[in-house]
Amino acid sequence: MAAWKVAPALAAGCTAVLKPSELASLTSADLSPIAFTGSTATGSKIMTSAAQLVKPVTLELGGKSPIIVFDDAELDKAAEWTAFGCFCTTGQICSATSRLLVHLLLALFYVFLVKKGTYDSDKRGGSFVPIRS
Repeated sequence: MAAWKVAPALAAGCTAVLKPSELASLTSADLSPIAFTGSTATGSKIMTSAAQLVKPVTLELGGKSPIIVFDDAELDKAAEWTAFGCFCTTGQICSATSRLLVHLLLALFYVFLVKKGTYDSDKRGGSFVPIRS
């Protein structure tokens, strides 16, 4: 039933939140394997609960995906992908490029390129405009 209701919303690009009743048990023995993407603290609680039921768990925790820029990189292209990774989904994805590891000699210029690309995109009505929910 949930897939029937959620699939059209997702296909249209909308957000869908499935929230069980606060009275529903989180320790039901009938749960399938558990998959979670989010904070380390919540992942730890899920792992603890799942271990008591010997349930398989897949966790993606933390979400501090770096982009690494070496001194021989194509800086314009790397800056474009950095901005895209940071802002395209407003940072709400586990693979958002939330850390920059840039060769020391390029750091200041590289930050300038990322800022410039973000500013230029915003002026053109680009995809880096914040989404409010």
